[in-house]
Amino acid sequence: MKNLFIPLSLSFLLISCSPTDNPVTEENTAPQTEENVEKNNTKQTTNETSKKYSNSPQAVNDQTVVEVGQTYEDANGIITLKAIHHTPETHEVGPIELTIKDVKVFNYLPSNDLIDYFHGFTHDEENFNYVKARVEVKNTSDQPVKFSPLGLLETNEGEKVSGDQDFYLENLIGEYASAEVREGNLGLVIEETSVENIEWLKIITSDVLNTENNAIHKAKELKIEF
Repeated sequence: MKNLFIPLSLSFLLISCSPTDNPVTEENTAPQTEENVEKNNTKQTTNETSKKYSNSPQAVNDQTVVEVGQTYEDANGIITLKAIHHTPETHEVGPIELTIKDVKVFNYLPSNDLIDYFHGFTHDEENFNYVKARVEVKNTSDQPVKFSPLGLLETNEGEKVSGDQDFYLENLIGEYASAEVREGNLGLVIEETSVENIEWLKIITSDVLNTENNAIHKAKELKIEF
């Protein structure tokens, strides 16, 4: 069977590559002018951004929400932006390279079908505030390590929220293989802080651990100012 399969596969490949299956179109033959190249580059950048950004089933898609006071609604509910830090910052935590791409503070009115989900995160699950951080984590070492980009969140009013209360659940906490890179969001509900007067937040990472759960580098404290 193997000997029969190989020539048949080669025949299929040759047929698939036949010129009759690849008609010449105006798009294919269009000259590579400066305008065409710019359009292609713009399209490629847009596609890459869309691939990197994944909409959470637990939260409103805030990709276009960038102005304080801006409100946006989708099937998951309604959000209003209260504060934003949109200057990317890259920090080294031992072998971990952590980039905080942006941090946003929202007021959130979740849709009816999500209210039960948030009951485990807040006593006011119909209307609450939360902090969302978009991050990229890279393990630069040749060994697997364990890490959380947000072990503890602290506000300027003294409220502290553990990172294990993250409701985005995008697999950013845990073991990273050598050279592995992950990008995503973390969201923590805040209940004791006035978001109208929020000035800064502290993001405290976890320690970096090896696979035996021994700390190989201490946690890092990062201050985010609005």
